[in-house]
Amino acid sequence: LGVDVGYKKLLVDSNGNQYGTGFESLCTKISKKQQGSKAFKRALSERDCYINSTIKQLPLDECRTLVVENLKNVKYGTKQTRSMSTKFMNKLQRWTYSKVVSRLKLTSELLRVQVIEVNPRNTSRTCFMCKHVDKKSRNGELFKCTNCGYTADADHNGAMNILSLGSQEHMVPVPSIN
Repeated sequence: LGVDVGYKKLLVDSNGNQYGTGFESLCTKISKKQQGSKAFKRALSERDCYINSTIKQLPLDECRTLVVENLKNVKYGTKQTRSMSTKFMNKLQRWTYSKVVSRLKLTSELLRVQVIEVNPRNTSRTCFMCKHVDKKSRNGELFKCTNCGYTADADHNGAMNILSLGSQEHMVPVPSIN
C-alpha cells in the first residue's frame, strides 16, 4: 500500500482512499491559539487524537508492505521555504509529519507490516501512467499530465508513484531457471 502524507488530506492511499480530510482546519485552529495556553495544548491534543484515529482507518491488516515518502525536514532548508509566507509556515509548523510516520510505523509493527520510506522527489510531478515529469502537470488538488492527458487526484497520483518507487527499490531478483 502506498501512502501520500499531506496537509489538506492527511493520508491518501494508492487505492484512492482519502483519510483525514479535516486535518487542515485543525492546523488552522491551532495556529490561531496563543502558544502555551490551555486552549493551545487542548488543540494539540485534539490533533494527536485525530492523527491516531485517522491511522486506525488505514487497511494495514490487509497488506504486507506500507510505502511512505520520507519527508523528514521538509519544512527546513529548502529553497521553497524561503519563499513561503509566514502565515503558511505557521500552519505548516503544526503539521507533524514525524508524528504521523512514527504512528504509522508503530501500528505497522504491531500488525507485522513492513514500512519502506522512499525519496519524495517528483512523486507529485510524475505521471503514474507515462512517467513524464512536469511541474505544470500538478495544479493544486488536480493532476493532469501534460504529456498523455492522464487526470487524477494529485495526492492519489503521488501515492501511486510512491508505491511504484517502493516496489522498484525493494525488488528481489529471481534467479532464472535454465
